[in-house]
Amino acid sequence: MIEINIIQKKYPDFSIEDVSLSVFPGEITLLLGHNGSGKTTIIRSLLGLVHLDLGNIKLDNIEINFQNYNSYKKFKSDIRFIPDEDVLFDYLTPVEYFQLVTISNNIDSPDFLDFLINVFDISKYTKQLISTLSHGNRKKVQIIGQILCKPKYLIIDEPTNGLDPDMIIILKQIILKLRDLGTGILISTHDLRFAENLMNNVTIIRNGKIILQDKSDNLLKEYRTCNLEDIYKKINNDYYNFIEELIENEMVKHS
Repeated sequence: MIEINIIQKKYPDFSIEDVSLSVFPGEITLLLGHNGSGKTTIIRSLLGLVHLDLGNIKLDNIEINFQNYNSYKKFKSDIRFIPDEDVLFDYLTPVEYFQLVTISNNIDSPDFLDFLINVFDISKYTKQLISTLSHGNRKKVQIIGQILCKPKYLIIDEPTNGLDPDMIIILKQIILKLRDLGTGILISTHDLRFAENLMNNVTIIRNGKIILQDKSDNLLKEYRTCNLEDIYKKINNDYYNFIEELIENEMVKHS
């Protein structure tokens, strides 16, 4: 299990306080919230890219010290991250990039790589420079490179960005299969429709604070729905009542 406990992280105009989040093996945890809610800070803190003022990160009940090589090496070997940005080596071809991934991670799974290349439909682009690929194909290369490592835990930020409908459906099936095979997955997304069939656990944050955290079964009992848009609107009820009233008044005024 991955655990992040943010007691405090302050910025000049924003802070996160008392936020705890867990990612369990064989389960999918969703992290939802508006732009600026703190999702990126949570993910970057979890990856050791942001220093917490107060708090800690644990992997399988062992606190991670990102300044300690052995601690960080263990963390990095178990966790893979697919960011929103398609950060890749543009001067390589996909084939060369995958070779780099396999060598640096001591992976010997050519059949699995062939399967991923075929299922994500990039076989005809594997010998082109990554810099020449479309955003969607770059995203596929990025996804393949991380799934190829068969990680114990997978963190995905905005998984559907740049993907066409076929690839979104396929990615969802791949994510579900990874979960069923034991991978713990954390997904941060704005696409509530994509996410609602993937959730085992849900955390919703607003302005740096958790406003909902529960298991999907409990949400179904309490809200009598697994429609994430309905749940999200109910938990942010005051905000949406204000917005709906504002839209009604202003749209009529300017019609």
